[in-house]
Amino acid sequence: MTAQSDDRVKALEEAAFRLGDRVRKIKGSSWQGIVVGTYSTSLTPEGYAVESEREPGSVQIYPASALAPVHTPDTAQGGVTPLRKEVAAVINDMARMMPNSTEDWRARLTEALA
Repeated sequence: MTAQSDDRVKALEEAAFRLGDRVRKIKGSSWQGIVVGTYSTSLTPEGYAVESEREPGSVQIYPASALAPVHTPDTAQGGVTPLRKEVAAVINDMARMMPNSTEDWRARLTEALA
């Protein structure tokens, strides 16, 4: 694995939120939805793309400090959200398409979603 790949995996492991987590914006205008991606810039080292629950397909980006988790009965007890199950299925599909991959990305991503 390259140093850059290691850095990305480490960032995933230390992230405030994971793909599939339900979050809400904590100040100003309201926005609640599912984390569908991450980003990082010089001004925002940890940011998230959040797809709206009310307007499917609409995505906003926010720094981690602007978001809070939304706890539901399944996530409050450490349950797996439906989107996390979808992400796990995509990881398995990717592994089948790249059977000769020498990187352990699949195990690390699966662990990050746990």
